[in-house]
Amino acid sequence: NLAIDAKPARTSRPVVPTTLRRGAGAFARAKRAELLVDLPLAEAEFKQEIEHRGQNWLSAVKDLSWLLSRIRRGEEAVALLERYRSDFDNVRPVDNLLAHINLKLSRFEAAAAIFKRLQADADPRTRTTLIRQEAFCAFAQAKFSAALDLLDKLLRHDPLDMQTSSLIERVKQARDSRGPGNASPEASDTLDIEAFSSGLSPFAKLLLDSCDFRGVD
Repeated sequence: NLAIDAKPARTSRPVVPTTLRRGAGAFARAKRAELLVDLPLAEAEFKQEIEHRGQNWLSAVKDLSWLLSRIRRGEEAVALLERYRSDFDNVRPVDNLLAHINLKLSRFEAAAAIFKRLQADADPRTRTTLIRQEAFCAFAQAKFSAALDLLDKLLRHDPLDMQTSSLIERVKQARDSRGPGNASPEASDTLDIEAFSSGLSPFAKLLLDSCDFRGVD
């Protein structure tokens, strides 16, 4: 079960942060509520900002989707982002969020398609990361050949890329451990899938820790 920072809201209030967002608008109230871990209020205020097309309504779309994903309402988060995606001048932060949330929902095909789309206009370093993330989606579905094809392509481009070389070895080890009669793919892939968030395995961390999925204004 893939879950990133999806713990339920705490019942007791934390110490009030010293840097609360100022302002009387719905977005400012939502950000204050979020910092105070009053997530129901934050959700309501984000929705109000979006409904009334406030000054920060597009930021509210991204922040609300992130909040919904945190509280295990990822399907709603995806629907929200897809509904308003065309309203953004720059859709890359939205697509990053969509990929991230789809991964949490184990929608690896959808996440892989987004990673592939993002590669088109990416700088070389980011493109390398996106290809690794696309490979992770294949690996998570036990599509070892597809994962290896993507990683081999990277290694041919840069034979000294030790990170990709290490990933290739890990994929091969997982593939070779899946002999005839083995259980479901999940049984051999738990090293990377079940530890996707807390306790990241080395393989998943290599793929995911260099990309900031959260939306950027």
